[in-house]
Amino acid sequence: ERARLVREGDANCADAPTGDPAVISAAVLDAILHGSFDGVVLCDRLTGEYLEVSDSFCELTGYARSEILGRTSIDLKIVVPDGALLQPGALRNTIVSRDGTQRTVEFTHQSLAGEFDVVIIREVDDPVTE
Repeated sequence: ERARLVREGDANCADAPTGDPAVISAAVLDAILHGSFDGVVLCDRLTGEYLEVSDSFCELTGYARSEILGRTSIDLKIVVPDGALLQPGALRNTIVSRDGTQRTVEFTHQSLAGEFDVVIIREVDDPVTE
C-alpha cells in the first residue's frame, strides 16, 4: 500500500514506518541470510565474532553455521592477511575454505549502531585448490 501511495505522488509516505520494525527486520534478515548469493556476515564490531552468517557464506567457506558462530575469521584461519584496500569500506582479499581452496573475494562492510559490522563477501574469480 505504501509503495502505491508514493508512486501516486504521496512522497511523505516514503519515510513513514511500515509496521513493527522488529518483525520487519527479522523477516528481512531471514530472507537475506537464506537467499543471498553473496556471503553475508553479522559480526560484533569489538571482538570480530560472527553473530550470524548467510547460507552462501557457509557454502563459500565450507563450514557449517554451528562451526562459525561465536568464532572469528582469525580463529578459523579463513582470511589471508594480505588484503588490498579498494576504497573506504571495501577490501579485496583471499579466503581459505575448510578444504584449503583459496578464493579471491571482495569484502564490503558497514557499521550498524556502532556495535556491529555487516560484511558482504563476493567471490571475484575461480577457486584455486592447492
